[in-house]
Amino acid sequence: MVLLMGLHSRAPVSSTAVISVSAFSTVLLPGKFRINVVGNKNSEFGLGVRERSSPRLSIRLQASKRQNWAEEPLVRGKVTKRAMQVIRDVRIWGQEKHDDIQALHRILDEWAARKKPERRDLLDVLKDFDNYLDREILFKLTEWSFNQEWFEANARDYTKLIERYGKAGRVEDAERTLQMMEASGNVIDMVVLTVMIGIYGKTRQLEKALETFETVKERGFTPDIRTYNSLMVAYGYAGKLREAELLLEEMTMAGVLPDRETYCALINGYGRLGQVEQAQRVFELMVSRGVKPTTKVCTALLDAYGKVGDADSARVIFDSLRVNGFIPDDRAVTLMLKAYERRDLLNKAVGLVVELESAGIKLGSETLTTLIGWFGRLGLLAEAEEIFTEMERKEVTIKPKTCALMYKAYSRAGQLDKAEEFAEIMKGRGIVFSANNGMGFSSEAIQLEVR
Repeated sequence: MVLLMGLHSRAPVSSTAVISVSAFSTVLLPGKFRINVVGNKNSEFGLGVRERSSPRLSIRLQASKRQNWAEEPLVRGKVTKRAMQVIRDVRIWGQEKHDDIQALHRILDEWAARKKPERRDLLDVLKDFDNYLDREILFKLTEWSFNQEWFEANARDYTKLIERYGKAGRVEDAERTLQMMEASGNVIDMVVLTVMIGIYGKTRQLEKALETFETVKERGFTPDIRTYNSLMVAYGYAGKLREAELLLEEMTMAGVLPDRETYCALINGYGRLGQVEQAQRVFELMVSRGVKPTTKVCTALLDAYGKVGDADSARVIFDSLRVNGFIPDDRAVTLMLKAYERRDLLNKAVGLVVELESAGIKLGSETLTTLIGWFGRLGLLAEAEEIFTEMERKEVTIKPKTCALMYKAYSRAGQLDKAEEFAEIMKGRGIVFSANNGMGFSSEAIQLEVR
């Protein structure tokens, strides 16, 4: 695999530099077989006897109900045959007329009437669409399923949908689903209330998060570590770090021991405010209390240093991950590159990429998207194109943000026709982005920056 050796080994990059970049099967599992016994209901093996016939062993082989369907490339997971058929039809609908909700309902209604699916079949369908690119289809499928009596939607089904709406920033839909959940007779328990606290927190609606936290207590539930952590995140996003520190004391007094997520929320909160000394203090407090750091916690501290432009300290933390046996994940690598980008240290960033790939660490979607944006800003269109091409070839997830940055790279280079052609190609693949919103970022892409 060709790396960024050319750029790494020479003087700082200019707008005419050439960089060689390389970014990063469905296995058909054998069916499981069961031996059914004729004439013996209680045994796994037995002899069946026919009239006027000598005893013989009667064996029936039955394939596992869930399979990988190699003949249906539109089906990604291991699903039942009934699920496979409707997944294929829904994906075709998504490619051809994804805005026609009535057509989708006809497909689903006909499937339900013809195939008489069970709950597990529909769960397989939902699981196959449970990914970033199919998220809008998943929402439509899930809401349709809740109207099917035979599906028998339970509290956890509603909670999952609420959680996914929250991740998409669709707070009103999450609230509406919560009302549907209560109207359907499902109990509003502490699990779903905790999810709502997290949704309100990450969308900077601290008052609603606090109201929901009080609802937990009013309904007779005892807040657990997840509930406290969700509120801690809400305080962090709101910049209320003094209140967050008081919550830390409240947790301890209530007998709920803070964990890594608790301290990570505090570190992230101080990092957003650029208070890196406080973030470091919380990190050291965590370690002194015997809570071992993880990649996520170290990444939060790394980000805090990166936001204030201290790329050297951020790199020390990044290197400590590998020294302590952790493999930096996509987010950690991305934040380290962003720390370098704030200081225009492209050569150091490329050196890091070379080092990681030499160690066998693959670059993920966020990392490669960051490089595309950086190269585009420098006018290095060929290098940005090469990364995007490798993402396609290696089937690395391409998000609207990735496309928006690639579009912007074409625009900066004055290749507006190619930019529009690129947008049409991506639209044909189901990836829609806004070229004008946020200087080339879609609103969804901007939301991805908020963690």
